[in-house]
Amino acid sequence: MLILPVALPCAWISHGLRQRRLRAAAQAQHCPSCGHELGLAALHAADAYFSALRAEQFKANPGVRLRLAAREIDAICTACGAHLRFVEASRSFVPV
Repeated sequence: MLILPVALPCAWISHGLRQRRLRAAAQAQHCPSCGHELGLAALHAADAYFSALRAEQFKANPGVRLRLAAREIDAICTACGAHLRFVEASRSFVPV
């Protein structure tokens, strides 16, 4: 309980910084599979894909209350449909 006032703002700031890095990398890089520029549309496509997966999980298991899922896909190329993961160390996207 005593850690919450420190942990929550740190988690919120960390998430914001990661989102900023993702946007910057997506706007600056090209798809490793086809060479098409990723852009913000690739991030939005991955968000929609993850939301659809979560909705499917909710429908398949209606009685489960807490559903934790690891997000493996950070971007989906809008040209070729390649699923990409963001690597923090190199700040680049790699195929999953």
